[in-house]
Amino acid sequence: MSRLIATRPPESELGDASMLIFFPARLDSARQSLRAASAGDLSETDLKLIKLLQADGRAPFVQLAREVGATEKTVRRRVQELRDRKIMEITAVADPLLLGYRSTAFVGLKLDKSAQAAEVARDIFAIPQVDYAVVTTGRYDLVVEALCREEKELLELMETQLRTRAAVRHIEVFPILKLHYQLPDWNAAQRKTSPSPARTAEIDEGDLAIIRELSFDGRASFAQIAERTGLSEPQVSRRHDRLVADGVMRVVGITNPRSLGFNTLAWLAIRAAPGVRISDLADRLNAIPSIAYVVVAAGRFDLFAEVVCADQTDLLRLLDNDVRPQPDIQTAEALLCLDLYYRRVMPAASPSDDLEAAPNPAFI
Repeated sequence: MSRLIATRPPESELGDASMLIFFPARLDSARQSLRAASAGDLSETDLKLIKLLQADGRAPFVQLAREVGATEKTVRRRVQELRDRKIMEITAVADPLLLGYRSTAFVGLKLDKSAQAAEVARDIFAIPQVDYAVVTTGRYDLVVEALCREEKELLELMETQLRTRAAVRHIEVFPILKLHYQLPDWNAAQRKTSPSPARTAEIDEGDLAIIRELSFDGRASFAQIAERTGLSEPQVSRRHDRLVADGVMRVVGITNPRSLGFNTLAWLAIRAAPGVRISDLADRLNAIPSIAYVVVAAGRFDLFAEVVCADQTDLLRLLDNDVRPQPDIQTAEALLCLDLYYRRVMPAASPSDDLEAAPNPAFI
């Protein structure tokens, strides 16, 4: 993961500074949940397009058409339909810190025995600060990810939105210290050999403005981004290419893994062996096929890793061959994901802006 150093861009590159202001109203259409496509819901062309856009969300339509053997007009229509149906969204993927979330956490919840876990998950997912909620097996009934702009907001979320719910018996909070690795291209996660080394990158307000615009629409043209940010089109193009090359950001088509046939999802809650450097262990986890996301956390567990597998046999293979033999791991608990609710991460409003509840969370 790149270390980020915020600086201000040269004045010569900034046009109207007001163009860098973030407007919270643009979040309204982006808070809806992605959903998993049901059996027979996607054509072979759809599946090919999703896989190609997972690898490169900004691939030209003419290239996509050539790859799938369809007309450019058909490809444009199919991609738009996938987005409209919330099966896929094309967006910038970056460290949430870049988008204004300075206090993030995983939260494990234990529910009252009479509670319906899926119903509680849907209810909690409607909280604006929650971008991910999953019903799990194992130690916790639910695991959610909270993205907050400051520690005060995270504390308020815990005290007023989670602990006070009648269905919630206990919560355990794991502040995220570092997003160590993420690879939302599910097919690439299966065949990777080793992750790219971490690099240092300097970013400024102009870079942030571009990342934020691409988080709203990953296929926005450089001309559109230039108009919205006050940068020139060549500057947007040059900055975009640098951000991608430095590993700070990538634009991908995000989708539920189950839409692509990865039907077994799990979180690994890992405690490192005594004396082991957490970052070294995280590096080794990054290189394991099927692991798509690794965070360093504070609390009972040192690391959380997301695993995307074809089926439970595939998960067992990973646990037996790649995880449990690791001498640097003291314990590893697998929390299988059942009902899953997820939406893309959008830029944060300023702390002074009030967030409204997310509309109609949907099962994915």
